[in-house]
Amino acid sequence: VATSCSRLRFIGLMTIGRIGDVSPACFERLAACRDKVIEAQIPNVPSLEDFELSMGMSGDFEVAIQAGSTSVRVGSTIFGARDYGAAKVSETSQQTMATVRAAEEQAQATARAESAKPAQTEASETAPPTQEVAEANEAPKN
Repeated sequence: VATSCSRLRFIGLMTIGRIGDVSPACFERLAACRDKVIEAQIPNVPSLEDFELSMGMSGDFEVAIQAGSTSVRVGSTIFGARDYGAAKVSETSQQTMATVRAAEEQAQATARAESAKPAQTEASETAPPTQEVAEANEAPKN
């Protein structure tokens, strides 16, 4: 990209750490990504002093700054949390949720059908008596 887009001015990386991981180690790994880009000596990539490293958001910006972030994203702190209502759910997500609901309904229907079946008992309890048993019951007792 750097050679085919000579007018492109690369200024840094915008990173996002692992969900829920606000440990210093997570941000140190992101800073290491910056270091690898700089070490690769790609044309038009700034030196460490001029390289932007955007990492950290409203809930973890302090740790990100300690790990070397030069830019943080704190929109939720300023504007409040985003509304990810049902209207914003992608078509793929809607299809996935519909598939999961259908599987759950099928599992519930199967469970209902299984519970509606009469309990099976041992054959000796439900089978009609054999001829020998019937004759023994009819024989006079002395």
